[in-house]
Amino acid sequence: MPEAKTPLIHKLIAEVMSGITAIGKNQKNTQQNFKYRGIDDVYNELHALMAKAQVFTTSEVLDRQSEERPSKSGGILFYEKYLIRYTFNAPDGSSVTSEIVGIGMDSGDKAGNKAQAIAHKYALLQIFCVPTAEPKDPDGDSPQPREKPKVEPKQKPKKNLTRPQLFSMSFDEIAGNHGVDKKDYKDCKLSFLMEFYGREDIKSSKDISDSEWQDLAVAVKENKNLILNFVKAWRKNAG
Repeated sequence: MPEAKTPLIHKLIAEVMSGITAIGKNQKNTQQNFKYRGIDDVYNELHALMAKAQVFTTSEVLDRQSEERPSKSGGILFYEKYLIRYTFNAPDGSSVTSEIVGIGMDSGDKAGNKAQAIAHKYALLQIFCVPTAEPKDPDGDSPQPREKPKVEPKQKPKKNLTRPQLFSMSFDEIAGNHGVDKKDYKDCKLSFLMEFYGREDIKSSKDISDSEWQDLAVAVKENKNLILNFVKAWRKNAG
């Protein structure tokens, strides 16, 4: 039996990946005070590489949901959620697909555009495994000789809490202090995580990567009221 031929699209995706340089989180969300990679940065990095490999994408909207929500200022926010299937095509007709949820909110008519841009950005980032930082140059460090460590009395080791555990403890404390019922802690927490990451597929802390937890830790450190403001808004909407 002849060996199955590897689809050309698999080879071309690998070729594109080999030419990608890191895309830093150089854009900043001033409202929620966190950094992210913009869609223009992704397009600028990938356009020439995809064109050279003759790889292109097509899209199909599988589902769309629209909703109006009150804003903190008393106005209206238009909320759009798209489920989009992106197909990455090669010249021989072979292809791979990726289904992505994109969510956008806007006070005007741009919510749909934002949702589609976010979905396409994450499809590209995931298919091509785009790195966020350049590998560290080993010549950039000049290690200093280490001093002989002092012998300390043995102590009972303390259990180190993980980032998800620390976040959960902090969030529950804030939620409890501002009127959220204990039985609603989980729903409130998941709503915050889905809004923060712009993802609807989060069901538990296991759905969030270590790098995403790091992004959240930085955002919370820079904006002390990030969780508090969300909890207040969530409780108001829930009431």
